[in-house]
Amino acid sequence: DLQEYEVGTQNWMITQDDEGSMFFANNEGLLKLSGDRWRIYPNKNESIIRSVKSIGDRIYSGSYMDFGFWIKDGKGNYQYTSLVEKINIKILENEEFWNILNYNNRIIFQSLNRLIILDPINEEVKFIQPKNPILKSYKVMNRLFFHESQRGLFSIDNGQPQLVNELSVLKKEILVGLFENKGKLLGLSNQSGFYEIENSSIKKWPSEIETFENNLTFYSAAKLGDDRFA
Repeated sequence: DLQEYEVGTQNWMITQDDEGSMFFANNEGLLKLSGDRWRIYPNKNESIIRSVKSIGDRIYSGSYMDFGFWIKDGKGNYQYTSLVEKINIKILENEEFWNILNYNNRIIFQSLNRLIILDPINEEVKFIQPKNPILKSYKVMNRLFFHESQRGLFSIDNGQPQLVNELSVLKKEILVGLFENKGKLLGLSNQSGFYEIENSSIKKWPSEIETFENNLTFYSAAKLGDDRFA
């Protein structure tokens, strides 16, 4: 019921837990939709939540100079724990966390500056901080990738960044999505459509996007269950 939706008008990311409830990274906090009922949980520092990810019984979230998890208490309400405070992680000035990935029993929090890789059991962290800003991060074919501004596409192998492709498209544009397609990497550029990426090569992948006007800009994408893309 839109009449009951009285929270921030902008949602940055969506996730679904094992019980079917939807959680949104909302301008005013963690927004939950269960059935037809909305519930907002304000962020501790009242900042915008930029990213959210359901993993097990926790809802992880990232915001301005903080990230952590929400867990349901005995009354069915969600309580927040800041991992930044709990583990005493030094946060960079004005750092915000735009994506959260679940990879090989690790939780990855991505800001524009770096990847923070958390072992949630031992609460140990590792940092990967490239020279240039991180534009996007992705988990594809059980591998972790990130797109570094002006350098190209990198993977994380044995805990270290490895350059996958540095051709001009990846230096000038942003991969808003990275997917598996018939065993190969398929990336969507924010400006020029789909590309098939393989080792040091990259080639245009034909799609209906080519029939659109050239001045379109893409911000996000998802692969549907029938091998189509939205």
